[in-house]
Amino acid sequence: MKQKIKLAIKTFVPLIGYFLSKFKRSKNQKIDNRILIIFGGGIGDVVKRSIICEFIKQCLNDFEVYYLLPYKLKFPYAKEILYFDYTKAKVNPFYFAKLSENLKNFGFSKVIILLPFWENFLWTLGLSIEPKTLYVYDETPPGNFEKLLNKIYTRFFVFSLNKMKKIRVWSYFDKTFPQNIFPSDVYKQSFFISQIIKELKPDVKLNKIGIIENIEYRTEIEINEEREKNFLEELSKNHKLIPQNYAVIGLGSSSEQKNWPVENFAKVSKYLKEKKGLEIVVVGGKESKEKVEGFEKFFGKSFINLVLKTDLESLCILIKNAKLVVANDTSFIHIGIAFKVPTTCPIMNSYLGVDSLYGYEKINRWVINENEKGPESLKRLPPERVIETIEEVLHLEIKEKDKFLLFYNA
Repeated sequence: MKQKIKLAIKTFVPLIGYFLSKFKRSKNQKIDNRILIIFGGGIGDVVKRSIICEFIKQCLNDFEVYYLLPYKLKFPYAKEILYFDYTKAKVNPFYFAKLSENLKNFGFSKVIILLPFWENFLWTLGLSIEPKTLYVYDETPPGNFEKLLNKIYTRFFVFSLNKMKKIRVWSYFDKTFPQNIFPSDVYKQSFFISQIIKELKPDVKLNKIGIIENIEYRTEIEINEEREKNFLEELSKNHKLIPQNYAVIGLGSSSEQKNWPVENFAKVSKYLKEKKGLEIVVVGGKESKEKVEGFEKFFGKSFINLVLKTDLESLCILIKNAKLVVANDTSFIHIGIAFKVPTTCPIMNSYLGVDSLYGYEKINRWVINENEKGPESLKRLPPERVIETIEEVLHLEIKEKDKFLLFYNA
């Protein structure tokens, strides 16, 4: 019940911001080829949604495409990247209205929302910018409460919804979906952007699963070369750490049920240090503060503790230059995939495909316990299975011809 109340508050506060934004109207004309793409979700979600960037490069290079990002990440092929405080925009209607005012002044004709329709916040922001067309994808919500909340909420926009074009996508929450796809997030985003491009450019050809033909699928992050050079020099000076000589270990995640036991991470880390000669670097936010204390006890060897000691850009640089990333199903893994870094992720044998089962098949592995399903399947996944997968990953080199795995053949 507490989570439902929290969701309702975060849904209706932006509504106040939306009505406040109506007091400020832009005098700028809408420019037909100017598009804003708004990214939403957690860090890992936003990184996964960078799958759309290659579509922009290949098909919309004659448009002025802007990105609005909630985190200080840099994605390619945009005319300009804009940033906003995702949390503040949800809880502070005055910040929402000011953000909307600033975006209106660009004169965006089209706005694309990379978050589903049942998550009401971002499409509300998109409507407040007053584009000619707002694109959002419509999927089956995770539960009846979200469905009801969305139904009530949309009644406040009865006169504005005609600007919105909803594109239906397959969701894991559907009872059935086509057998030749698994609706992972990267598949959904690829399908969604393909349908929009098809509308803008009717001559574009789609393949049998509704995605533009001849696209090189990949998620990607850009890094400032000077910042990378300086950070690597700091690592060398402070920790005697050099690129490709360490493994990044992520102990925590935003959801406790996604977390593999700390003792298991310690056993894997011992193996990496003793048998592979890799330094161990533990990263994470406040969710990992207590876990790293347990890790230290089980590991019993020296390691570099960078929990709560990296900003997002330095974390990306750290992962980009690692030999290997071992972490729960969270942003560390998704960042690693974007940089084509070998990753191994212990995961529940449950909602496979929603946030996982994508990347470069040879070096990005998702390890499950085939004998069980649900949260217990992750707790009982033995470290030996993860070590075995790491051995396979470290013996395979990524080559340009290797294909990005877009969807899972169910």
